[in-house]
Parts: sequence; C-alpha cells; structure tokens
Amino acid sequence: MREVIGLDLTPAMAMPFAQAAHERGLGNVRFLVGDAESLPFPEEEFHLVTTRRAAHHFPHLPRALTEMARVLRPGGRLGIADMVAPENPEAAHLFNALEATRDNSHVRAYTVEEWLGLIGDVGLNLLHLEAFEEEVAWLDWLYPLDPEGWEAKRAEEVLAQAFPGTRSLVVREGPGGLTLIKRRMVLVALKG
Repeated sequence: MREVIGLDLTPAMAMPFAQAAHERGLGNVRFLVGDAESLPFPEEEFHLVTTRRAAHHFPHLPRALTEMARVLRPGGRLGIADMVAPENPEAAHLFNALEATRDNSHVRAYTVEEWLGLIGDVGLNLLHLEAFEEEVAWLDWLYPLDPEGWEAKRAEEVLAQAFPGTRSLVVREGPGGLTLIKRRMVLVALKG
C-alpha cells in the first residue's frame, strides 16, 4: 500500500493535519513531528519528497536539502514550492527583512539562482523550474497581523529606510495603495 507521510517541526501543525486525514478516512496518510534538517527516515525510502511554503523557515536549508536527497530513491523526485527573493542583492535583503518583520519564523528566501546552485550541490538534477510574480495588497500581505500593531509599524519603518530604487523592486505604489511584489517558485528535481 502506498503511504503519504507529513512532517512538521511543531505538533501545532502536525496534529490538525492528522485529525483532518482521519476525519476523511485517509488511512494511508500519517503525520509526524520532526525536523527537515534531520529526517527520521532511512536512506532511499521515498519516491517523492515535497515541501510547500516551508523552505524559507529552515535555519539551514542546505542541510534540509541534503536530507531530502538522502531519503529519495534513485529516480525519485523532489518538489518544492516556496517564495523566492529578487535577484538584486539589496532588494533580496529588503524583501527578507520585510518578511522577517511580518513573521519571526522567516529565516531567508533564496533567489532562483541560489536555488539552482543548492539543488546541484546535493546531487539532484533540475527537471523543471517555474518562477512567477504576483502583487499582494499590503494589508493582505500583513494578515493576520494587526495593521496598526508594532509588527506592521516595523515593516513600514524597514520600507521607509530603503533606497527608492531598491524599494521599487519589492513594492509598488499605485492608486489602490501599496502592494508587495511576491515572487514564488515551483521546482522539480530528480535523483539520478
């Protein structure tokens, strides 16, 4: 029987997903509490490893990618969907600083170019990479934070201190107000 295993660092995330799977009668799905940087699985255990909107929270992303490659079988695939930083170093710094003010568990969003290097460093072969941008209204980006709270004020301060040329690579100002340029990536790599 094929099995799906979910993993999260915190019980607060893993437990609700386990409950939802149980309620839906998904007997081949289980959730564990564990660290992506030290996966609790033997080598070459999985055909597929995925992570969605989590990699920017990993304190040591190269270590987590090494672990993901380790648990993949030859011919297995790694799928990653996550935010990415702008290629411009100053804009990347600003983007990461803003994300960290909004969510203190944010460690770092990497650039697409950095992702390509990281995937190669762990011995995987890139099959597909798609990157895209979307504009997110400032208040939508801040949610669920209070737009009048200290985190929102700190984000505004970080943005105000940025050089205009750098700022324009991260946010846009228009008639509807401020929008954050959110960059995302979907990546698929193969273990040879």
